[in-house]
Amino acid sequence: MKMLKKFIKEVDYIMTKKTIEKQVRYVRQINISELDRDNIEPICYLNVFEDLGTHQLFGWKEYDYMRTKVGLKSNEWQFRDKMWVAFVPKPEEIYNYGQPITVVQRLKKI
Repeated sequence: MKMLKKFIKEVDYIMTKKTIEKQVRYVRQINISELDRDNIEPICYLNVFEDLGTHQLFGWKEYDYMRTKVGLKSNEWQFRDKMWVAFVPKPEEIYNYGQPITVVQRLKKI
C-alpha cells in the first residue's frame, strides 16, 4: 500500500506537464480484451514499457479491428528494445498486472 501511494505521488508530479519524453524498454504485450463469443469486437492490447530510470511501468492501448495483428504500430518493435518515446499519461486509468501500470495516450517514438 505504501508503494502504491508513492507511485501515485510520482504520477501526480509527472502530470504537471502534458507531454513527457522518456527512455523506455518495450517489456510485453497483454491482451486485455473481454471475451467476445461472436468475434465482432476489436482486440485490445496493452503494450507495456518500463522506464529505464525509475522502473515505472507505462501501458499504451492498441486496438486490432481486423483481428489479424496486421498493420499494428507495435509490430515494428521487438521485446526488450530500448527507445525514446513521447506520451501523455492518464493517471486516472491504472491497471495492476503484478505491478501498477499507468496508461498513456498519444505515444510517439522519437
